Amino acid sequence: MLKLSKAKSRPANRRFHIDFKATLHRAEARLSAGPPRSYSARSASHRVPMNNAVDSYFSQIRIPGIGPLFTGRIRFVGYAVALLLVAVVAFGRFALAPVLGHQAPLLPFVLVVAVAGYVGGRGSAWVAIVASIVAAHLLFRHWSGAQYETAGWAGHLVLFALIGTLIAEVIHRLQRAEAALRDSVQRARDAERALQASERKLAEDALRESEERLRTILDRASAVVFVKDREGYYLFVNEEFLRIFAMKREDVMGKRDVDLFPRETAAEVRGHDLRVWESDAPYTAEETVPQTDGLHTYVSTKFPLRGLNGKPYAVCGIATDITDQKHVEAALREADRRKDIFLATLSHELRNPLAPIRHAARLLRAPGVSAADADRARDIIERQSQHMSRLLDDLLDVARITRGSLELRKEPLDLSSVIDTALEASRPLVEARQHTVTLDVPQTPLRVEADAVRLSQVIANLLTNAAKYTEPGGSIRVQASLEGNDIVLRVTDNGIGIPADVLPKIFEMFSQGKSERQHAEGGLGIGLALVRGLLELHGGTIEARSDGAGRGSEFIARLPAGTAVRMEEPIASAAANAAPANLHKVLIADDNRDAADSLTILLQGDGHDVRQAYDGNAAFALAETFRPDTVLLDIGMPGLSGYEVAERIRAQPWGRDVTLIALTGWGQAQDKQRAMAAGFDHHATKPVDPERLQSMVASARKPKADTKIAASTATGAHSC
Repeated sequence: MLKLSKAKSRPANRRFHIDFKATLHRAEARLSAGPPRSYSARSASHRVPMNNAVDSYFSQIRIPGIGPLFTGRIRFVGYAVALLLVAVVAFGRFALAPVLGHQAPLLPFVLVVAVAGYVGGRGSAWVAIVASIVAAHLLFRHWSGAQYETAGWAGHLVLFALIGTLIAEVIHRLQRAEAALRDSVQRARDAERALQASERKLAEDALRESEERLRTILDRASAVVFVKDREGYYLFVNEEFLRIFAMKREDVMGKRDVDLFPRETAAEVRGHDLRVWESDAPYTAEETVPQTDGLHTYVSTKFPLRGLNGKPYAVCGIATDITDQKHVEAALREADRRKDIFLATLSHELRNPLAPIRHAARLLRAPGVSAADADRARDIIERQSQHMSRLLDDLLDVARITRGSLELRKEPLDLSSVIDTALEASRPLVEARQHTVTLDVPQTPLRVEADAVRLSQVIANLLTNAAKYTEPGGSIRVQASLEGNDIVLRVTDNGIGIPADVLPKIFEMFSQGKSERQHAEGGLGIGLALVRGLLELHGGTIEARSDGAGRGSEFIARLPAGTAVRMEEPIASAAANAAPANLHKVLIADDNRDAADSLTILLQGDGHDVRQAYDGNAAFALAETFRPDTVLLDIGMPGLSGYEVAERIRAQPWGRDVTLIALTGWGQAQDKQRAMAAGFDHHATKPVDPERLQSMVASARKPKADTKIAASTATGAHSC
């Protein structure tokens, strides 16, 4: 029975010990293997529950205490305890012998052996066995008077010794197993603690690395990023925050907005923070914050940061500087406002000359109109049409300058002659307003290389501007001088002056003063912009000065000597007043009947043979039969366009030397290039100056087709 119990207990204990050792080895292997190659805070967080489970498993192991109590240097205490127990049990059994009898005297000593083994281990158990045999033999064999046969008593002693030895050995093995188990559990706990500490360190390192990476990203961001707690104290700010506000991190952390910014700004920002706390939702608003270079506007998006419990513990804000965008929006609104004013002014300026033209036309049709009134009506029509033409020319010039397509022809000039031309151009307005113009030009010629037409346009615009914005009877002074290597032209008046808020924008497109009087004087607001553009093309500059409203103004133009700019030669008009050298056959094609008929009358008055057509197909058909010397073609006609008519004419033998002139409202550079590609000789933008047109027709070449045909006929006749 005892052996069977021992046989059953040993394998079970061995299996438990082996399984536990396998668990221990696995834990040690995990610890020695180190962290995985790609370790992150997330992987660590996923492994923590397993660690806790293992730790919980080991912590739940309860190993029963089976001694020994005294080991090592104090094992002799266990021997003494064993002897004491034997003595106590021996004398107790001896004293109870009358009651219990003399049967199985050694049975109590089995318990003594077990207790001695528990207290002192196998050695104490052997001491207890020996002491028990001696005590039993002395007490129960000789002193008690009991009669035991020698063989039987010896058998009892041997059996007791065997049982005691077995008990001592079992206790010894159990104690060794317990010690091994305790050691294994402790090693497993130590290994798991080390593993947890390693994983905790890895998790902390991964978290620290993640935080550092996030901080680097936030610090490199162009937006302002900050975190504040519920009371408004800063918990985090990125480098952009510190840069734009010129602060140090230690000056911001733990501070509130009221400690860093003006009270009004702090109150506005704090109000937006509180709105996030109250609504527990993101909120976006614009905030104006002072910086070292002035006020800046930010669009700030703020949202709550939540803890593990789901409750907000801080507010995070991301702010982007939209100051430049605001300036652009304001500039666009201002440009749109100026555009509206310009369109209204343009409509006004175009209607103004139309009214006298219509009145003069009706006057010419009236019966019994006198010659003087007719001449006056014609003068009105010519003057007002010239005014409209100048308006359109200015618009086209500004557009060309803006696109960079305006070319200049530069030639050596005497500035005095250019000033005289400009004075002549502005004389009607100056005389109408009874201004006095004073010239201060040195006797020595001021040589400048410039486009005579464009430079005269610059000076005329400055004179016109001074005349318009000076009360009647005012004075205008024109002064030219050589200052260093610059030719300096000053135009000064005693007019209404320029307000301080208008002065910085005076040379911008559509820029005008806001007074009703200025609107009454007219103007598109492009004259000074055109002046600046033309001077810059010459390499010059323009500057405006004024002491304020009612204090007059001064415009200073500087043109450096030696400027070399390519220039475009306008169609020559030197022969404008000269009589045509030859009469021509002229074909006019325009779908605007009034334009075609009026031009026909004009050229017929010069003695030319003129025919007209009102669409492209009719124009080409008429050209084939009429064989004109000069063809004036509108571009946008029904049927065939002016380009197509020109190409067809050029494709005919008789049309190769015909002078083709494009008359069109399209005056861009690409329009001119397309006209030249289609075969036109000249490109004129409507409305065309009649004198210029007469000059072009008068100076046009005559086709040589008739001469060639005649020569061919003569040669043929001779050969016959």
